[in-house]
Amino acid sequence: MKILFSLLLWFIFWINLIIFVPVLILISFFVHSEKIKNKLVFNFCSYITKSLLIKTEIQYLSEETKNIFPIIFVANHVSFFDLFISGATLPGYPRGFELSTHFNKPFYGWFIKKFGQVPINPKNKSTILHSIKIATELLHNKIRNFFVMPEGSRTRSGALGTFNHGAFFLSMHSNIPIAPVIYKNLFSINNPNSILIHPGKITVIIGNLIYPEQFKNKEEMAQYTKNYMNTILKEKTCELTNS
Repeated sequence: MKILFSLLLWFIFWINLIIFVPVLILISFFVHSEKIKNKLVFNFCSYITKSLLIKTEIQYLSEETKNIFPIIFVANHVSFFDLFISGATLPGYPRGFELSTHFNKPFYGWFIKKFGQVPINPKNKSTILHSIKIATELLHNKIRNFFVMPEGSRTRSGALGTFNHGAFFLSMHSNIPIAPVIYKNLFSINNPNSILIHPGKITVIIGNLIYPEQFKNKEEMAQYTKNYMNTILKEKTCELTNS
């Protein structure tokens, strides 16, 4: 029964993508307002999350993080649904880096281009710097927050993997602080080891701000952020401030 129910949820998920992604792309040709596009993406992500019967709760470890704009969100990569959950919960309509090869894909590539993802090619240093420049301009012009999953791939154990340094280079280059994001209980709802989807509630914990000037280099900042997120991820109970 669990398998059949999960297959039904996957079917609903893909049907929604097939229907709504082309519609959103079509709308984007006629709507040029970033404010309206942001609302469309937020509503789309909220709908997808709810259609999977995933309930979300946002909790802050600091009141300061609620009032800072812009910021760079750095999150653990757990599930196929991370991006939808982040789009439905994180403030400031964040966008992030996307592999440049994804922009060549039919429909999906058009969607991420029209709605603000930033292409990046990790194998080409000059294009990385160009992508960092675009992201910095978005942040400095206060267009939206930024979102990065530094592990690059989904965890297969629930633990944090190796952190790439792009988000931390961006933070130091732009002088914009990082807000760690931890998805609690998402691994038990869906992870790359199984097709099963277990509907339930997840907690999106937004941690204390981490400022780039406190560190000598991006490697030191990345290690500190990972250690900080690990501590929260392993805690069973936390004193949190509800949003």
